[in-house]
Amino acid sequence: MRMTTRSTKRALLTSIMSMLLCVAMLAGTTFAWFTDSVTSSNNVITSGNLDVTFEYWDDVAGDWADVEGKSSIFDPNALWEPGYTEVIYLKVANIGSLALKYQLGVNIVSETGSTNVLGNTFKLSDYIYFDVKEMSEAEYARFADRAAAMAIATEKTKISAGYSKDSVLLAGNPAPTEYVALVVYMPEWVGNEANYDSKVAAAPQINLGLNVLATQYTKEADSFDEKYDEDATYIPAWDGSVGEVPAETDGKITITSPAEMAALSAAVNAGTSYAGKTVVLNADINLDNVAWAPIGTCDSASYFQGTFDGNGHTIYNLSVDNSADGYMYSTAGLFGWIDAASATIKNLKIDGATVKGSHWVGVIAGYMTGDIVNCSVTNATVVGVNVNDDANGDKVGGIVGYMNTGAGMLEGNTVSNSVIAGYRDVAGLAGAVATTNTVKNNTVKDVTVIYQKDYVGEIVSPKTAVVVDNTNVATNVTVKNNTMVLDPVTGLYYNGKASWATYYLMDAEDLTVAAEKFAFPGVLSEANAATFELMNDIDLAGQVWTPWDAMWLVFNGNGHTISNVNCATARKSGFFGYAGALTINDLTLENVTSVGSQVGTFAAAGEALKINNSFLKGTNSVSFTATEEEWNGIGAITGVLTESTINVEIVADTVVMLAKNAFTTDPECTYVDELTGYISANNGVVTNNGTVAFAIANARDLAGIANGGLYMLVNDIDMSSETWTPVAVNRKNLVLDGNNHKIMNLTTEANTAALIGSGSFSNITIKNLSVVDSSFTSHGTAGGNGAAALVAYADGLYGLTVDNVTIDNCDFVADGAGQGYAGAVYGWASGTYGSTEAPVSISNVTVANCEFTTCGSVGAIIGHASSNDDMVATIANCKVVDNKITYAENKGKSKAGIVVGTVNGAQLSISNIDESGNTVTNVGVANTKLYGRTSFMGNGKLTIDGVAIQ
Repeated sequence: MRMTTRSTKRALLTSIMSMLLCVAMLAGTTFAWFTDSVTSSNNVITSGNLDVTFEYWDDVAGDWADVEGKSSIFDPNALWEPGYTEVIYLKVANIGSLALKYQLGVNIVSETGSTNVLGNTFKLSDYIYFDVKEMSEAEYARFADRAAAMAIATEKTKISAGYSKDSVLLAGNPAPTEYVALVVYMPEWVGNEANYDSKVAAAPQINLGLNVLATQYTKEADSFDEKYDEDATYIPAWDGSVGEVPAETDGKITITSPAEMAALSAAVNAGTSYAGKTVVLNADINLDNVAWAPIGTCDSASYFQGTFDGNGHTIYNLSVDNSADGYMYSTAGLFGWIDAASATIKNLKIDGATVKGSHWVGVIAGYMTGDIVNCSVTNATVVGVNVNDDANGDKVGGIVGYMNTGAGMLEGNTVSNSVIAGYRDVAGLAGAVATTNTVKNNTVKDVTVIYQKDYVGEIVSPKTAVVVDNTNVATNVTVKNNTMVLDPVTGLYYNGKASWATYYLMDAEDLTVAAEKFAFPGVLSEANAATFELMNDIDLAGQVWTPWDAMWLVFNGNGHTISNVNCATARKSGFFGYAGALTINDLTLENVTSVGSQVGTFAAAGEALKINNSFLKGTNSVSFTATEEEWNGIGAITGVLTESTINVEIVADTVVMLAKNAFTTDPECTYVDELTGYISANNGVVTNNGTVAFAIANARDLAGIANGGLYMLVNDIDMSSETWTPVAVNRKNLVLDGNNHKIMNLTTEANTAALIGSGSFSNITIKNLSVVDSSFTSHGTAGGNGAAALVAYADGLYGLTVDNVTIDNCDFVADGAGQGYAGAVYGWASGTYGSTEAPVSISNVTVANCEFTTCGSVGAIIGHASSNDDMVATIANCKVVDNKITYAENKGKSKAGIVVGTVNGAQLSISNIDESGNTVTNVGVANTKLYGRTSFMGNGKLTIDGVAIQ
């Protein structure tokens, strides 16, 4: 029965609103040029970093998530009907070191209409409306209910109108952030005109695109002004749409977008040759690895015969695959077929290309009659696939596959950092060139040329009759004789051997197929192993990687990088899952996110695993999830490692966050190590030049600092619902990096009341942390007690470093029957350690709006410095403001000071203290000094701003 009244409509239509999402940016770099005969060791040249994040609020996860790689951020199960409202919260943040400008866009990429129950065709976009609320970080708040969301929907704008926002985000810490709430709804007045008839038509669909484009902003200055990057422009990524070829103006057709470039291809392939016409590229273009149809085909009516002037611009991320065609004369390249003596391609750059074809394969052009001048190709993989015995897989080059007769010119072109592979007639520049052409002043460098049968060359193949003179230069060109045929079972290129085969992995699809087809247990064995050659850098962004369970294979990275590996399993997780009798050579992994119970970046569990000359880069996250594994482990490289040899460098500026999460406390089944988790043997060396830290996201994680190691907060932690028991750090090196986050509302009442109750024979560093709105109360008796935000009592402290720490609006009480010690950094220290080899260093600490009350020594930073006269301590560049400090017991001693209460054993130096608004009371008497009392013993002394205190 058809529904005819609005009051009875339910689930009027089911629509799919999918997101095509991209983040594009131009990276900026800060350069400096020093020249002088005077030596200076402090001239630092630092590269600027332009990095923008684009996130949405994921209701399921209850957290922000990356937009990139999501196929849809709307509710996929939504039943859109009149009154239905959905809010998408978007967040853009500048996490780099350079100021940037960005453009946020929402637009319809494509749409499929339908037929309604009234028998009329319609588009969903005519009945979906939206509005937005733009917010700063300080203003950001989610709508409380539907009414609050709909209150902003005053413009009544159709979704087809799209939305665009231009803004600027300066650099800073925390990262400057802006928010947009996108309210999308179907108005209640919509009737059966939008109710599709499921009996005669499919549901209408809107393919909605979101993108953020970012580039440099005129903020940073060079020696002249801040205007050097004022002309920086956005490079939008192609969404696959085809526009219109612009009209000719002043004798030229000017292309400025990927859609216009696609329109040119469509026009040529439909029969427009553009003979005598000049097409000019007037902007850089990002084709975003969307499948490209070459301009011109082997059909005689589909040639490009004009001039294409790249005008010095770059086409990024070209992707062409005609390898499945098998037709003897199919062509592959940006241009497929160019056929006119007067045709010219010039001044064009292509960066990042994967071009595959069965015949006539080149990045600029597959088949060419005419000139290719002053063009460059870099970071390309070019493959000629032999699918018909000797019939094809030939004429493969970095610039052009085949230059036919026509007195053409190949001049001033460059191919670099690329792989060129084919059956025969393969070369770095051109697969084959007819005798009537000229080849001069071309350069091929850092290129690998792979051939199977014959006719291979560095510049052009020897089958070419044309004279290639010494004006052409080949530098670091490697020529390999490898059989490369298409395996019909796996779809991978390999060397044709039935056993001990070598497979060539060109892109993310090949890598995924290899991991599926050669997973352990499977076709490989000790007697029939295989080698996998990584032929290119591979970016796995936008897909969930299923860890490769591998045994009896060799994986040669060949110096390439696999980046953005996002693997999440319930058990073994890493780029490789189980890795047995596996050898990894010359591989770099970058930006790995791994979740499991045996979990690392390179592998979850290695048994007889060998990793040689490999590297870890970027920002990496390794997290534990409890499962039924017998042996659990977490590490930066592997989770569990037995009888293996691991030689990996974690390079400088790399960060690996290890999240222990719900780790079991059973020591027989859970192992934690910064580098290799549970380990029975590692005959190699893991070199850590980066930062490997245990992630702290909650109170449970925070308690783990008792185990020592490097810990880093990944968010602010609210302790208001937690009962905190101060941890003891005994005989462990500990670094606690707050990462500029806060610990809030921590309340503890204990003999030693602090984040760390006691630290014995330990070297402790605490930095980049704020402790706010918290309370610390100690009722302990004499000895071993104290109240502090960081360390209550340090017994045998072997080095303490505190830097860039803020303690604000906290209460400290130490009222034990004996002595009570209180200070924001530590209450008191004793023991035998703390010499010049392991000093106490407190710097850049702010203590503000706190209240201290004790029956013993008390100061805003330290209560009692130390009873050990070997203790060497400095307090420098600190700020102490608006605190109330009280020594509450009348024993005839002044034990309260602005900075420190008592100094007797320690050798303490205080300098550059900014203090104001503090109230200090010693047994009813106000004290305005930085210290309470001195009672020096042994080597004990106090120096303030270089002046010794007697």
